[in-house]
Amino acid sequence: MTERSADLYAAAKARLDYYGLELDEKVLVLVDSGTHEPLTNAIYTAAVATGADVTLMTIKARNQPCNWEIPPLVEHAIYNADFTFSLLHPMWYYFDNGTFLGWLCASLAL
Repeated sequence: MTERSADLYAAAKARLDYYGLELDEKVLVLVDSGTHEPLTNAIYTAAVATGADVTLMTIKARNQPCNWEIPPLVEHAIYNADFTFSLLHPMWYYFDNGTFLGWLCASLAL
């Protein structure tokens, strides 16, 4: 484990300890193809270390502006987990002139 990975793990473990996860809780770690892999590994490893029943689910990153709909299979997994840790990657979208759009859509809940 690299020093940076160890730091990510320590931060992830501290956050999960803060949430008070208990043994055998059903934990869903939800990521997409745009999530930083070392972060995914740190959260997953920290969740497993709590003794929880951990499921890691990876979906394809959304590539359309304001397309934040969750696929039904993922929605079902979220509803059936005791705790969901989402690391879905916020996509950055630009018009041809370089103006920012993705966060605007999210903030307006479009």
